[in-house]
Amino acid sequence: MLWTRYLETRRLREWMLAFAAFVLALFSKETAVFLPFVLLLMEWSFFESKSDVAGLARQYAAFFLMLIPFALLDLNVQSHGEFVGQFGFKVGPHMLGNLFRISRS
Repeated sequence: MLWTRYLETRRLREWMLAFAAFVLALFSKETAVFLPFVLLLMEWSFFESKSDVAGLARQYAAFFLMLIPFALLDLNVQSHGEFVGQFGFKVGPHMLGNLFRISRS
């Protein structure tokens, strides 16, 4: 809602409110990492933005840059969890098995 208000008004205050809400969303739920992509798609499809690539980059840069410290923080937290001490934690292709259902009969 805050982002649509920004797209209608193009005021800095509205952009800052939307960005602050995004940061708080990252702290509360990891799926918020997809929000910048959804906002960009929403702008292209519903608002039919005529912005050039440089304008879109300026508009969304902070959102995508915020994902870097979030990823580092998340990796740090995941590597120090309870089950990590018992089973270990490594980032790698073996993690793809969590995305696909593998039936063993």
